[in-house]
Amino acid sequence: MIRPYLDSDLEDVLFLLELNTPKYFHVAEKEDLRKYLLNEKEEYFVVELNGENVAAGGINYSIDSRYTARISWDVVAPKMQGKGIGKDLLTHRINQIKSSERYSKII
Repeated sequence: MIRPYLDSDLEDVLFLLELNTPKYFHVAEKEDLRKYLLNEKEEYFVVELNGENVAAGGINYSIDSRYTARISWDVVAPKMQGKGIGKDLLTHRINQIKSSERYSKII
């Protein structure tokens, strides 16, 4: 199930990042992600499977000349990688962006 992020998900999402450090993230990025989730997120989602958060990712928006949406902070539990969960989460966010019809560029 893909659902909107809740403040109570913070530690789970940070733990997902830790599980992917140092392979995909630098150790210093944990504080960057914490800051993002506490102060900078616009839309963020978690993938919940059997009551466990196994992936997360966000969208941030920029009202520039192109109305840009940025895919941000993707993280998938190592044990769930290669099972299509990251792809499903990305597709969910792209569909979310397209449904607004305001944003013409996704990066």
